Amino acid sequence: MNITDMSTWPHEAALLFVGSGFLFLFINIGMQMYISKKYLPTLMTALSNSPYALSLSKHSKPYRSKSLTFGLLAGLVLFKNASVRAGDLCAKDVKNFPRKLERIIKLEFSLSLIAITGMVVIGILSKIKSENSF
Repeated sequence: MNITDMSTWPHEAALLFVGSGFLFLFINIGMQMYISKKYLPTLMTALSNSPYALSLSKHSKPYRSKSLTFGLLAGLVLFKNASVRAGDLCAKDVKNFPRKLERIIKLEFSLSLIAITGMVVIGILSKIKSENSF
């Protein structure tokens, strides 16, 4: 059995590997939706002085989802030094930002990276063919 060629894996192992990757991805999407629904008002309040957050709240469009808005603002919080230098985030808001919410954002971002990395690995392994196959 060649470990890099998924076609040589037992069917149960390949199904378990691919299925667990998709299951993790769907759990991550559900978690993102839950976190954005629960913590978006807290995030908007915590970033009340930041120009980018103010522009999002003033120009909110009905088709923009809470998940997208939360993701945009979470990106500012994750990369706070660059966001403050760019003028999108207020330094006062960064200093007073709730630590619990920052930990939740970092955890969700880490899980998203793991899910994306897992899906890329699954994609790469599914494309690799053994040397003897054409």
